[in-house]
Formats: sequence, C-alpha cells, structure tokens
Amino acid sequence: MDYVTIPLFSTPVYSTKIDVSSCPNLESVDWEESHGHHMSRDNFLLDQTVWQSLKTQIMFHMEQFFYRELRASPDCKINMTTSVANKNYPAQSHPRHSHANSIISGCVYFDYHPAKIRFVRRSYNQIKYDMTDYNYFNSEVWEIAPEPGLLLMWPSELEHEVESSDANTPVRYSIAFNSWLSGDVNTFKLALLRL
Repeated sequence: MDYVTIPLFSTPVYSTKIDVSSCPNLESVDWEESHGHHMSRDNFLLDQTVWQSLKTQIMFHMEQFFYRELRASPDCKINMTTSVANKNYPAQSHPRHSHANSIISGCVYFDYHPAKIRFVRRSYNQIKYDMTDYNYFNSEVWEIAPEPGLLLMWPSELEHEVESSDANTPVRYSIAFNSWLSGDVNTFKLALLRL
C-alpha cells in the first residue's frame, strides 16, 4: 500500500555552515547582563564595519531561505534589523521566548558547546501517548547543538530556549539577529482593498 505523509503547516528551520574564522574576538564586545545571561550593549552589532563579512554571509542565506524556501515575492525585501552577541557563562541559560516585531530570526555559533538551542512546538495536543521514537512529526521539542559556523534561521514566532550547562563547560557565544520587510509586502491584498 502506497502512502504519503504531508508535513502540513510545518515550521521550517534553515540550517547551514558559514565561515566564522575571520570574525573579531567576541571577548572585545562590550557586555551587559540581561535576563540571566550576557548580551552585547550594541543592538546593531553586525552593522559595525568589523562584522560586515559575517553580516554579508548571513544575509545571503536569509535571502535563500526567504525567497527560495518560503517563496516570497522578489518585490518584498527582507532586511536585517537588530543583531546582538550573547554570552553564557557556565550554568546560565536563555528562557523560552520568541522574537516579536520580526519575520525571520536566527543565530550563528562560534564553537562546539553542550548547551543546545531547544525549539518548542506551541500547539495543544489533546491526548499524549507514549512513542517508540521521536521525529519531526511527533516531537514537542527539538534540540540542536552549537558548532563552529552553524547558522540557524526560523520564523520569528517559533519559541526557543537555551538549556543551562554545568559548571565545567566553557563560555558559550552566539550572535542572534532579527529581520523586517520593506517594499511591496502584499500587493494582492492591497489591490482587493482598493476595489
């Protein structure tokens, strides 16, 4: 018997590797404590000249994700808005959150680290049953471990968190970013409103 399982209304997470070898040392960033971890004081870090190479790579992949995978119209432009560096000392975590006022969010990592990013499905399951194993269809959480040059992007409403690591782990660094749209965002609906 033939069948097809359709990943209806799935949430895409774009994953690729980029070159982070020429990035500045993250220790030189000006840090402040925020919600149990540390963030750069600069909320537009990737706009600095020293980070332009990294921003260029990220924007290439953001456009791949937006236009090739999500099939957005080329009349609608996607632009990076905020970008911050994150620094987690041992035993620090990021609470569960999503990114408001953004279309696509993402992060890039610089080292291997045991503290994974955990994506959380935000849907209501009436009945919970035991499973023999987990996959994209039945999981309520999905974890991805940081590694050098790993770039992840996802729709900004997808909730995620970072687990805390034990006291013997190194500092965990990442740069997170958000985006917004410009240009003709939805000309079809605008045309209907004019009728």
